[in-house]
Amino acid sequence: MKENCKIVQDLLPNYIENLTNEETNNYIEKHLNNCEECSKIYSSMKENIKLEPIEMKKEVKYMKKFNKQIKVLKFLIIAILIIFIFVIGRKTIIMTSLYNNANENLERYLNNYHITSTIYSKNEIIYTETYCNGIARISFTKKGTIGEVEEEITCYERDNEKINLLKSGNLKIKSDNISDIHVTPQVYTSTFFSNLQNSFIIDIESVTLNSKKCYVVKSKSYDRFIEKETGLLLKEIDYANATVTDYCYEFGNVEDDDIIRPDTTGYIEQ
Repeated sequence: MKENCKIVQDLLPNYIENLTNEETNNYIEKHLNNCEECSKIYSSMKENIKLEPIEMKKEVKYMKKFNKQIKVLKFLIIAILIIFIFVIGRKTIIMTSLYNNANENLERYLNNYHITSTIYSKNEIIYTETYCNGIARISFTKKGTIGEVEEEITCYERDNEKINLLKSGNLKIKSDNISDIHVTPQVYTSTFFSNLQNSFIIDIESVTLNSKKCYVVKSKSYDRFIEKETGLLLKEIDYANATVTDYCYEFGNVEDDDIIRPDTTGYIEQ
């Protein structure tokens, strides 16, 4: 009887799935009618087979939902990456283009320029004007407040002669120890990889400043207005030092008559 039970129990899965022939079916059914133990196993197996499709359907439904969520997540990640690359790439390309424009202008006019800069702070204005023609250079700097000049510095250089003059009230001093103050063309962009690094911490917008088309490069500590055509800095708002600086450029027009040796009469040599 036990041997018959083992045979029937081995056949039950196929019998339930209707994979056995008629003769085998008759044999199994006859045995189930006379064997309580095999009959219970048969009932249990039938119940489990009924539950399996339900569980499988639940699992399939869950997997479909999970796969759908994964696809949405992948799409969002790809979209964010594309936007991120586009934004960073745009800023890098703009800054590199400005750098190239600036280099092109500097190569042509670095030895012949007239530049003025005005630095505004809370209590002081510093105005500097520089003429350079490749042979000689002179700079005039005035420090003070609106309507009142407190200090004037003149820096002159030609061949081997260098003159630095300081005028403060009635005091006039000629000395090599006076700071050689002058302004040069201002460029705040750099090579491609440096611009790429900076692109992560700055924003760039198109603006018009004094009828000139510019990009304003913004960070937490400054706003820099850079002319699109020349790549040169026109204005800087320095939040860290609470100053505003304006620049004005002229290239290729400086002649010898614009750079005259300053009169040192009345200045005390130190």
